[in-house]
Amino acid sequence: MSSKTPHNTHSDFWLDEFEVDFDSSDDTQQLVKMSMARRAVSNFVNILTGKTIPVVFNDSNDNMTDGSTVFLSSDIVENKDFDPAVGLALHEGSHVVLTDFNVLKTIWQNIPREMYNVAGPKGFSKLEVAEFVKNMFNYVEDRFIDNYVYTTAPGYRGYYKSLYEKYFHSEKISLMLKSDMYRKPTIAAYESRIINLTNQSTDLDALPGLRDIAKLIDIKNISRLKKTDDRYEVAVEVASIVYSHVGNQEDDDSVVSGSSNQSGSSSGSSGITIVSQKDNTDDSGETNTQDESDESDDADDILGGGNASVEKPKDKEPEEDENADSTVSKKKREDIYRVLKKQKVFVSGQIKKKKVSGKQRTALTQLDNAGVTIVNVGTVISDGLPLTTGVDCVFVKNLTKELLFSNQFPCKAMDRKQMPLTAHLNAVNRGIQLGTVLGRKLKVRSEINTTKYMRKSTGRIDRRVLSELGFDNENVFYRLDVDKFKSAVIHISVDASSSMCGEKWINTLTVVTAICKAASMINNLRVSVSLRSTSNNSSNNLPYVAIVYDSAKDSFTKVRTMFPYLSAEGSTPEGLCYEAIMDSLGESSNDEDYYFLNFSDGEPAYCYHSGSSSFLYDSNTGSLHTRRQVNNIRSKGYKVLAYFIREYSRGSQQYGVFNGTSERCFKTMYGQDASFVDVTNIIGIARTMNQMFLEKENKI
Repeated sequence: MSSKTPHNTHSDFWLDEFEVDFDSSDDTQQLVKMSMARRAVSNFVNILTGKTIPVVFNDSNDNMTDGSTVFLSSDIVENKDFDPAVGLALHEGSHVVLTDFNVLKTIWQNIPREMYNVAGPKGFSKLEVAEFVKNMFNYVEDRFIDNYVYTTAPGYRGYYKSLYEKYFHSEKISLMLKSDMYRKPTIAAYESRIINLTNQSTDLDALPGLRDIAKLIDIKNISRLKKTDDRYEVAVEVASIVYSHVGNQEDDDSVVSGSSNQSGSSSGSSGITIVSQKDNTDDSGETNTQDESDESDDADDILGGGNASVEKPKDKEPEEDENADSTVSKKKREDIYRVLKKQKVFVSGQIKKKKVSGKQRTALTQLDNAGVTIVNVGTVISDGLPLTTGVDCVFVKNLTKELLFSNQFPCKAMDRKQMPLTAHLNAVNRGIQLGTVLGRKLKVRSEINTTKYMRKSTGRIDRRVLSELGFDNENVFYRLDVDKFKSAVIHISVDASSSMCGEKWINTLTVVTAICKAASMINNLRVSVSLRSTSNNSSNNLPYVAIVYDSAKDSFTKVRTMFPYLSAEGSTPEGLCYEAIMDSLGESSNDEDYYFLNFSDGEPAYCYHSGSSSFLYDSNTGSLHTRRQVNNIRSKGYKVLAYFIREYSRGSQQYGVFNGTSERCFKTMYGQDASFVDVTNIIGIARTMNQMFLEKENKI
């Protein structure tokens, strides 16, 4: 049972509580939540960019976008991980749209020879020069991307802010910028201070040429650099200024292992967001509070409005100078080095993204293609009973062949050669034969009879008799009487719990196949079929409902090839599954008749356990909740017909005589719509269906 937490992240407003245990790689609940997360992030990226950009979990060593795909880390394990994950995906998606990756591929060839001539005598190799230029380009490019997302999609600012807080917001960086650290003109010093130009504590006089670099980049007006080439040229100029001021490489005594010649590979892919939040640490080291609702302050933090002035600052007070030059302890220096290393790895685009296993990737693809989601249900069991935090129900919107044959789908049976069981195959074939007969009988639903009544005093003018107006004949109108059946929409919900195994399942499979076959022969009849059961490999044994066929989008071939594999497994969470599919049923209309058919053999029986919590869904609570859901279905305009399936024998009591707990529960749930039938009597069920279809729509 889920336990809801207060909304404290932006993702909380569109995502239910999310917690994944990656040690349970085969757990349906965990995999479905990962699949839902990927689809949600993908929607954000596609909306922002206006393009269909693949967003996938990382299953290789690719830690950054390759120019066409956005890779997600699989360590999104709970709600708080979503905001920065969305921000990172939005950033990488914007790279796909805005960055010319051909510039990156040729970055080595385009570095001016003059830069090599300056850097070479100082002990820098061409590889080290190219790597530094690439990192400076990443910084400039990322600032441009930041500005684009932040100004064109204000609704996504919260995700960006979370991304920055995760990777760059640090009081330690502010301490470093105000200290005497990194004031010697080395590559490590320049890189450390350039990537933190937006920090409020930035000192542009800390290094020679740093003020010129800030003017050159001009973060507040970064949008002026329209093309990737423009941003690259700025990066080259920045690198030229740096190499003109640094000393010999052997004089660089930086201990930061993430310096430019170590921070990343030379793969040619752009890095990701380079940011630095405004640090609110005062001179005493205490953190000041700030109103987070002030969007202008947030924008300054992210887009560079909070950085130190580019112009020559006024002389500082002696006290400030003293604090800015205060000694940093060894422990604090080590902390600073770790944060800087993290930042520089970030600049180089080498953030590690946890990989999914091949088995997980296959399962996620199967779940994605089937549109599998999780719906929280059961928060209100019945009138008078207290609210609960609900149960997660797995909802398969479109059963695919891949999911059917996977470990994630519980309602299937096959032999060792992955062939359907003979009894199931025969049941489907018999259903096709009976459905063909039924379809011929119901074809009358497609007929439209039109009768024209002439010489009426009202109606439409009949032009052929207009001349008779001159002979005092005013009956020159006609009326059309159109006699036809309304279109019909039928949803069939089948109990696929283990108690339906055996002859009851075989006969039910035959009947459902027959109805689907008949519907395929009639133009104005749509049928969809769902199975309801429980998941077979989730640690929590969740309610499970799957749309296995929809004639509006599936051909009858799906019934012929996939229905023989369907089987009955698990428990009976009847109303919970109804609640999960409620929104997908849609509202009825005046132009169509809507029917909800149920096939089941007993009372609800389901128990959910999660840690110390438990949820009992039995003949008492389950029946009341199911009745509530059935009433909701009726309120949507559906006519409900519930078949209680029990095995037939000539010596049994007459159908309609209620006896036993299961029958009483069934009557409680479905009321007058409950029907006790012999499921082997297809003619009897067909007769009932014919009665439903007698109403016609008459239009004149």
